[in-house]
Amino acid sequence: GQAITVRSAGHRERVHLAPGTRRRLTVPLDRRSGSCLASVGVTPARTPAEALGTSDWRMLGVRLEAVR
Repeated sequence: GQAITVRSAGHRERVHLAPGTRRRLTVPLDRRSGSCLASVGVTPARTPAEALGTSDWRMLGVRLEAVR
């Protein structure tokens, strides 16, 4: 599995996901400055070459489907 950490507006949330798992996370955004910033960290992130023995060396982590 992977550990996902999301940080925004002084809020921090960490969840663990098993492969193929979907999860909705809600974090507060502070737009007082005119923009919103959220940081998403993933560990471990791997390449298909490392995980599956392919020739694909793209670093993959998690997929963000929507930010609202």
